Amino acid sequence: MQWRTITSSLGNTAFSLWSNGRKLLTLAYQGQSNRVYIESEDGEKRYFKCRNKGLLKNKIVLENEYGTNLGKLKREGGREFILIDGKNTI
Repeated sequence: MQWRTITSSLGNTAFSLWSNGRKLLTLAYQGQSNRVYIESEDGEKRYFKCRNKGLLKNKIVLENEYGTNLGKLKREGGREFILIDGKNTI
C-alpha cells in the first residue's frame, strides 16, 4: 500500500491510498473547519471532525458526523497517533 498526494474534488490537496494499482481511499483535510473528508473506493463519503475538548480544551478528539467521539490524538515520544478503543491506529 502506498499514500500519494493528489488534487481532489473533496479539497485542494488530498491523499489517496493505493494498493496494486487500485485506489482504495481518498482523504482530504480542510483546516478552516477542522474536518477530515474520506471517500472510499465504492463512492461512500464520510467526514470526521477534529476538535479540542475538555475542561481546559487540551484534548484533541475525533468525532463522526453525528458528534460521537471515535478516538483521540495522543502524543508520545515526538510522535502523534490516534487512539480508538484504547488501541493505536496511526
